Amino acid sequence: MQSDDPELTLDLLLAHASLGHEALVFDLLGTIAEHPGVKPSQRIALADTLYREAYYRPALMLFEQALAHSPGDINTQCKLIRTHVRLYNMPAAAATLAGLAERQTDVLVRLELANYKTAVGELAEAYAIYQSLLLENPQQVEALKGLGTLLHAISDFRRAETVYRQALENAPNDPQWKQQLAETLLKQRRLDSAIVSPNAAGMQIAKTV
Repeated sequence: MQSDDPELTLDLLLAHASLGHEALVFDLLGTIAEHPGVKPSQRIALADTLYREAYYRPALMLFEQALAHSPGDINTQCKLIRTHVRLYNMPAAAATLAGLAERQTDVLVRLELANYKTAVGELAEAYAIYQSLLLENPQQVEALKGLGTLLHAISDFRRAETVYRQALENAPNDPQWKQQLAETLLKQRRLDSAIVSPNAAGMQIAKTV
C-alpha cells in the first residue's frame, strides 16, 4: 500500500519495518525518495527512529536521501557515519569522515571519529579523543557513552561502571544507561547490584551491595 500523503507513507514504512516486511520497506523507501512532499527533516526523523530500532539499512537510505537535499548538513553526515559503522562498512565510514576533514575540531565529528576508531580497533586513539572531549565538557553524554563502551569492550568493567554512573547522574531515567550499567555489574559478578525493578528510576539500578 502506498499513499500520496507523505506522513502516511512514513508511518507505513515504520509499521512495515516493525513487522519485518523488508520488501515493502524498501519499496516505500523508493516512493519516499521520489516524493516531493517529504521534507529532509521528516526523512531524518524517521531515519532516527529506524536507527534506534536497529533497522540500520533503511535508516542509512533515508540519511542518504536527506543529504541529497541538504548535502552540507553535518549532523546528518555524522549520523551517516555512525550507521555505516553499525553496518560494518568501514570504508564508507572512513570516506565520509575524510570528507569532513575541515570540520575535524567539531564535537560531532570527533565523536564519530572516536566511535569509528573504537570499531576498527584503534582503541588508544579513540580513548584519547573521548578523554579530550570530557576534559572540555565532563557532562558530554555521547563521549561518556563512547568511553564506557570502549572500557567495557576491553573488560575494564570497574572503570566502565564509573563512567556509566557518571552518565546516569546526567540522565537518571535513561533505560540504555541502566542496562549498560547492569551488564557491567554482572560482568563483575555483582548480581545483587544488577537486579532491579523494571520500574526503578534514577540511580536505584546502581545500588551497591
